[in-house]
Amino acid sequence: MENFPNKDILEEFLSNCTPAEAYKTILEEKPFYSTTIEMLLAKNNKLINLAIAQTTDDEDLLAKFFDEGDLPLRLAVLGNNNASIQSLNEDIQFLNSTKNNELVKKIFNFGTDEELQAVIKNLNGLALEDLWEKNGILSNIKVDRWEKIISFSALNIFLNEERDFLYYSSTLSFWKLFKTLRKNKLNENTLSVLLRKIKDFINPTSSKSDFDFMEEIFNKWGEHINYFVTKKYAALNSGEYSSLDNNKLLKLCQHKDKYVRRGVYGYLDYSKLTRENIFEFHKKDKSEFIYEAVNNSTLYYSYDNKSLNIRNAFYSCMFKDDSHMYRDIFHQNVEKYAIESGVYYPKGELVGDSNYVLDENDEDLSIRSHKDEDLDENLEIQKNILNDLKRANTAYEKLNKNYKYDRIKFLVDKYVSSEYLKVRTTNLLFKRIKKLEEQLQDQSDKKMDINPYINYATWGIIIIISLLILILFK
Repeated sequence: MENFPNKDILEEFLSNCTPAEAYKTILEEKPFYSTTIEMLLAKNNKLINLAIAQTTDDEDLLAKFFDEGDLPLRLAVLGNNNASIQSLNEDIQFLNSTKNNELVKKIFNFGTDEELQAVIKNLNGLALEDLWEKNGILSNIKVDRWEKIISFSALNIFLNEERDFLYYSSTLSFWKLFKTLRKNKLNENTLSVLLRKIKDFINPTSSKSDFDFMEEIFNKWGEHINYFVTKKYAALNSGEYSSLDNNKLLKLCQHKDKYVRRGVYGYLDYSKLTRENIFEFHKKDKSEFIYEAVNNSTLYYSYDNKSLNIRNAFYSCMFKDDSHMYRDIFHQNVEKYAIESGVYYPKGELVGDSNYVLDENDEDLSIRSHKDEDLDENLEIQKNILNDLKRANTAYEKLNKNYKYDRIKFLVDKYVSSEYLKVRTTNLLFKRIKKLEEQLQDQSDKKMDINPYINYATWGIIIIISLLILILFK
């Protein structure tokens, strides 16, 4: 009991409070003592009985409520975790009694949507399997009603937990639905929602390969179904623990259906590809490719020449259509993985966006080799960087000009003091800021060089005006 120190105080409160207060307290405290329940039942109040029906573990009481109660009370019983239906075979044993079987059958055949939703929400995983395969008491049900009931299965508690509680056989039954369900709007919506909740891809046909099974789905359903099915398959066949290589996923990248291709892009291992692959994918699917791939970690976690070229190629694609909205996401990911890897940004990933803009025929970009340097030397370099930063900042403020300086200042302020960088500092930032300072100083010098000419012109005008005055007053 959370808010009451003992049973007696709880009973005292419940015996004297209003039905609304009792309803709220019962749901919060879930009293289970028989004397407490008997005292509450003696009030014969619908609101109080409704709360008891949602919380009690007394199956005999639940059966009584279910048999004698009105629709709200039956719904409360059906939603109680202790009233979960374990199977939909002929011997349902609802609430451990066969006498309630006919009531359950009646709900599946003639019950309201509210009753159906309450039942389906609380079905056990094996009962879900019976539902999806139209077994037991559902074997003779009309197809329209069966498909309607299946549409409610997205509410099931086993599909709405952080962990996957579905049995393997239940998951297998789900994947059979792609063949057994008719193609219509209701079933398309049902499968789209369930695909986001089912965690595993399973081929239910032993006689067909995964690709053949998926191709049947692609040909029948199309669009969003194809997209989510491909994502499930790609998730299964990618990542550190996958025993399969990129080739299976690359095969799907050549598929004629853009929804299939889109479903793969987020799961490829780009460290094993080339920039030609990047340009090929973008040519086919434009910004949709960028959207799917921009958060794929394999684009960012390597810093060799090949990885930089792939990353630059990917970024350059953002300048060819309406993908510019993803540039900030790209920069954030570059910065994130740079910190995690403990390296500075390679050349081209530190300075302006123009360094990224590549075409298919551009030459590969090389990067500066990262080398471990003496710690004292690195600390001295960092000190010089910060000193130069202050001087460059002063010049920048005076001239009020932006030579792509804000981004460099942000990077230095944020990362130069990082523990990750103390052993791997390069002089890239140092040289960049030196160059920046020279540019700013040139602007300042030019501005100063104009001042003498302004002074000469001013004195010349004064002399001319004086001469005119003398001539006029002669």
